[in-house]
Amino acid sequence: MNDEDYILKVDHLNKKYGDKIILKDLSFNVKKGEIFGFIGSNGTGKSTTIKCLTNIVNYDSGDIIINGFSLDKNPIDAKKSFGLIMEEPCVYEDMSGKEFVSFTASIYGVNKETFETRYEELVSKFDMKNDMNKLIKFYSHGMKQKVAMIASLIHEPKLWILDEPLTGLDIITVKELIDYMKDYREKGNSIFLTSHNIDIVEKICDRVVFIHKGKILNTYDLHSDLKKGFSLSDEFFKLVKENSDD
Repeated sequence: MNDEDYILKVDHLNKKYGDKIILKDLSFNVKKGEIFGFIGSNGTGKSTTIKCLTNIVNYDSGDIIINGFSLDKNPIDAKKSFGLIMEEPCVYEDMSGKEFVSFTASIYGVNKETFETRYEELVSKFDMKNDMNKLIKFYSHGMKQKVAMIASLIHEPKLWILDEPLTGLDIITVKELIDYMKDYREKGNSIFLTSHNIDIVEKICDRVVFIHKGKILNTYDLHSDLKKGFSLSDEFFKLVKENSDD
């Protein structure tokens, strides 16, 4: 595939905290129009990878290309290309839901007409029409996560980065999110997803990478002709066991 077929390219990424190596020569690509799963147990480098991808922390060496823009050389253009959802919603609780989304839109330079159209679509999609004028501090965890999702999508990013987005959500909200993820992909956008729920990852992802102790163990194309009875969770536990002494 050509470079233009990828929304995200991570090339030989390395990161240390002090003397501790967290990421070791990490390389992978996310195609345009796919849901990409990034799986690993706690402490294996998942969160550090996402913090590097989103420029929350600096990496020591390597390169990250988002939508054709180097995060090192063109950080503003690269950041405009993605939306981010963390496990704990990052919102301003003294704002109303609409104020927070409007504030986020202004940061990305979304014009008024585009904002109104996009806002109505997203509020309806996430069933938040009756709650957006309430202060966020009165929201439940699920409602806070929903308004964070709406804000992360208001600028129509090509890449949606989701770090454990299902944590603490009720079954209805989980279904709403999964349905939206599929719709988002159908529009040609891409999703980078981490989740401890391997069963859901196996059902919705197109490709999956396993990370262990800061290294990529394997990549799986879940649409390829894998052997009958293939289980992503079984494969994950087998690989972790095989590499436990590394």
